[in-house]
Amino acid sequence: MTPHTVESIIAGAAESPFWSQVDMSGGPDACWPWKGPVDSDGYEGRERAHRTAWERFNRESLKPGEVVMHSCDNPPCCHPDHVIAARQRDNNADRAAKDRGAKGEENGRAVLTEAEVLEIFNSIGSYAAIGKKFNVSKWSVRDIKTGKNWAWLTSSNSQNGNVGAKS
Repeated sequence: MTPHTVESIIAGAAESPFWSQVDMSGGPDACWPWKGPVDSDGYEGRERAHRTAWERFNRESLKPGEVVMHSCDNPPCCHPDHVIAARQRDNNADRAAKDRGAKGEENGRAVLTEAEVLEIFNSIGSYAAIGKKFNVSKWSVRDIKTGKNWAWLTSSNSQNGNVGAKS
């Protein structure tokens, strides 16, 4: 079986139902975005086209526990040289190292606004009392005041530098 090359994919794209849905107009080195529907995270449809691109190019299935991560950090990209089989923890580490994760109010699980976090950080009193005021646990207050959570916000926006809280 002849191995795939980027050039062979470009040459045969028109005849392939899958590859014809990938925009290769940028050339052999550019990102190749999926032209079909994408979800709210910018990923391609239900089947995650970047996974399909990796499997078709490599002519093998992903191993159990493997994911396909983007070296280009462009979620719709299906370029075979830009997608790499990896473990989820490697993908998470790559995301963290590049500071690409949703943080603060962008995180879908966030309960507090940035203004509330800053108010908590600069509040004086017990963690329990502060938590009650903001309808969060004393542990959430502790994590804000100690920099475990929201540190990117509190370290640069501290009004008085005094965490002044007690457990």
